[in-house]
Amino acid sequence: MSLLKVPCLGRRKAGVATRRVGEALVVHGVGGMTAQAGRLAAGLPAEAGRTLVVVDFPADAPPEHWKALATAVAADRRAVRLFPAEETGGLPLEAVQWLAERIGRPVLCPDGALPASTGAVFLPPSGGRGWAVCAPEREPEWRGRRFPVPEWEEPVNSDPVRVGETVTAEPLPAGVWLRTDGRDDWLEAGRAKLTRWLSVSPREFTVVLGAPGTPPLPPADVARWWAGVTPEMRARTRFFCFGELVGAGSGAPGQALADVLGEEVVCHGGLPAGRLDAPEVYALREDGSHGVRTFAEQLAFRPRRDPGAEAPVPRVRRARCPGDGLTELQPGVYRHESLAVVEVVQAGLWVRTPEVSAHADDVRAIPLDPAALLVFHDPADDDLVTRVLDLLPGKVRAAVRQVAVTSPVGSPPVPFGADLTRPLTPLPRLSRLLQRQAAGSVAVAPERRSSSGARLDPVADPVAVTTKIRHPAVVTVPAQAGTTPAEPAPGGHAWPLPEGFRAERAVVRAGREAAFDALSERVEAVMGRFSPDRPVSGTALTAAVATGLYLASADPDVDAGLRSGAGGPPLDFGRCVAAGLQKLPGHRKPAAIVLDPDPQAWPLLEPGTVLREQGFCHARTALGPAGAGSTDLVVWSLTGRLTASLEPEDGGVADRVVFLPGTGFKVLEAVRPTQAERGRILLRELAPAEAETATGRDDLVRAALRTFTDRGTRATVSVPAAQVSRFARVPGAEEQA
Repeated sequence: MSLLKVPCLGRRKAGVATRRVGEALVVHGVGGMTAQAGRLAAGLPAEAGRTLVVVDFPADAPPEHWKALATAVAADRRAVRLFPAEETGGLPLEAVQWLAERIGRPVLCPDGALPASTGAVFLPPSGGRGWAVCAPEREPEWRGRRFPVPEWEEPVNSDPVRVGETVTAEPLPAGVWLRTDGRDDWLEAGRAKLTRWLSVSPREFTVVLGAPGTPPLPPADVARWWAGVTPEMRARTRFFCFGELVGAGSGAPGQALADVLGEEVVCHGGLPAGRLDAPEVYALREDGSHGVRTFAEQLAFRPRRDPGAEAPVPRVRRARCPGDGLTELQPGVYRHESLAVVEVVQAGLWVRTPEVSAHADDVRAIPLDPAALLVFHDPADDDLVTRVLDLLPGKVRAAVRQVAVTSPVGSPPVPFGADLTRPLTPLPRLSRLLQRQAAGSVAVAPERRSSSGARLDPVADPVAVTTKIRHPAVVTVPAQAGTTPAEPAPGGHAWPLPEGFRAERAVVRAGREAAFDALSERVEAVMGRFSPDRPVSGTALTAAVATGLYLASADPDVDAGLRSGAGGPPLDFGRCVAAGLQKLPGHRKPAAIVLDPDPQAWPLLEPGTVLREQGFCHARTALGPAGAGSTDLVVWSLTGRLTASLEPEDGGVADRVVFLPGTGFKVLEAVRPTQAERGRILLRELAPAEAETATGRDDLVRAALRTFTDRGTRATVSVPAAQVSRFARVPGAEEQA
């Protein structure tokens, strides 16, 4: 290596001065220290075993400047870490090597210019190879990218690594970002947010999963990367779900991750931001903005014992104390002065008696709403809840939504491993509570309490019987509500599909040849991007194209034909559409329609009425513009499908949610519009095998839907004129009227 030819050091320092600022020594010219160099030095924390030096002179300065720097650090026998000021730019590696030879100690410097910093420094892969270590009589080595150096920094998290064909492990200040390939603008936006906001812990290693705007992250690639992580590093790892995870389905992504990795994993309850020693954890809204600050800051997920088992309830690993005056009993569980218990749960707080009730798992499993903190309580304890809320700061109280929990919930689990994906920053979700449905429903004896409010052991109900489930196509309407439509003939249902059904190309293409051929190429490209390792089958492609044609209104008579139950071409094409639709990502959150209901439909909307829509039902993930109708219809979706990937390029609805034919909806609330107030219809989608008389989940869902509508957030884009009629129906009701 060629070294600088530096003349012998004289007595004079040739216009160089030094000044100690905070934990660093600033070496600058006679013109004085620059303001940026002073800020940089003031923000640098001390580093054990090293002298920190801010170089505040030009990189091409005369050799006398480097000689003066050597003199300034000569008395300190520690190694040296150099930080170039903004006006200095990158430091010449030859000069740094000369300095190491001159003082006889290692000298570290960044490769290239130092990014703007006020303390913590991260050298991104795009800017160079990280920190260079120049030692006497040795070639430079490259060691890490972060300062201060966290306990978990290793080569595995210092350089980008290709994990799979479409997945990259990219270093971040706080850890590593596992992401799929995507558009540069989306990746740059995610990278900027994670670099700026994600708190860096010296002891905990954060692994960020996915990114908004990119394809879902395959868990198999996460497992492949995880196999190279040491046991010590695994114990330090905290996952943060930033995007979507393939196969998460109806459960939390942390649970899907634990199942794939086969061991307990710890996930952040949101985005940890702020101070390194005490970060504040915030939920993220769908647009990426910060939501409420969470109480459950870290959650632990355990793997299922076998694929058919019910997922264990996540455990709160780290919690934020709700307020002063509470005594901590265990992590996340506090005792109030009234002897009541205030427990931190995923969605917020649960004010309860010291005895754990039968529906504890359901409450603990409800995920967080980014816009609200839910406070669960017994409706008989309103005074106690008020006293607990008084402990919260005013800003926190403004985000609280109270939810009454009155009855235990229990039913067998659903099968594991549904082929769905979901956004990882959800609005209020009651997924676990709503997914645990069975092929039957058993009446549960009400919980008994003593006069003091303590729970007593339940007593078997002598008249409890098993409720028989009706055929999925039957529309259930109370006798006093109105007439019941004709049920489709046997075998005339578009969904569920008949056994052995395959989408036939001839059926889908007939009469739509040009549109079919044009759409096939685009759909095949979309499917290939999401499943690059698997060839696209002809049947799957045909079903997906059928869905795309339907979304583009290529066959406007399909829904009318399905509702009539007449069979024929509408039924054949509708089954192909359903086959493609059910492969799309699931939507387990509120879905909304803004409409003017048919006046004759209102009598059918009595609470408790079950409406079953025989055609496809269309809604949106957000409320549409208020001018589209006088009434807001909001439904809690269990099986609705997000269609963005197959929407037409022109005239599509990017935030559309479509429900399969035969879906049942239970009316929870119906308020007619007046001149002063908008109308409101709240529905809950029934699980395919749920008893239509089941009511145990209605209160929780109603509260979540009210929160959604009261928030008042509306989409600014209207539904295209050609699609309006699809978003103007009360599902399962207007054909009855």
